Amino acid sequence: LRVFQISFVGSLANWLVATTTLRLPSMRNSFGRLLSSQASGEAVLCSVFAFIYSPMVFFDIDAMKRNSWQFGIIQLMCYDICIFSHLFIALNRMCAICLPLHYELYFNPNKPYAYLLPNGGQNTSSRLLRVYKAPRLPSRREKHTQVSVLLQAVLQGIVFAVELYTYFHLAWQYEHRWAVFVLTTVAWNLVHCVDALIIIGFNAEFRRLLKSPKRMFSK
Repeated sequence: LRVFQISFVGSLANWLVATTTLRLPSMRNSFGRLLSSQASGEAVLCSVFAFIYSPMVFFDIDAMKRNSWQFGIIQLMCYDICIFSHLFIALNRMCAICLPLHYELYFNPNKPYAYLLPNGGQNTSSRLLRVYKAPRLPSRREKHTQVSVLLQAVLQGIVFAVELYTYFHLAWQYEHRWAVFVLTTVAWNLVHCVDALIIIGFNAEFRRLLKSPKRMFSK
């Protein structure tokens, strides 16, 4: 029952993030696309746990058990999407902080392979010239947004790392089946639920959507 509750909340939160991220003005960029990719994988993962595995185990449905391996493959595919999305989100934030002048070169949503082109050096040079010709200090609102995005990425990374530790190391230090269940299945569901809650908690636009649900369906 706890797994269903966690995965149900996780599916709702992740579907919200996956379907509305790119419609938010502050998320129409490469970071927003990465968040949308991550949330899409986690939304499917949580939905399978909530509406497939939970009823299958709770009601002991044999027909669903015979086909559970197919849903297991879907889970693994979604988990891979989550892992690589976390990796590229971390690289995205690292580049934004350590290599801000190269950020658009490596994470341009309109040119995803720009860094492979031979004119990458020319693009960087022209960008440097534009920076020195027209310097602009970020506003207080932009600074607040950048700090929030950084804290969000760091907290997501910490939660994900804790889940990897509990699942692949800590759980196997115990023999009691309920301890193993909590440190693997419950922890696995919890991290994908918390991921979406962190995104919503650190982004004011998502919180405004929750206060005014009609905006979710408006163009």
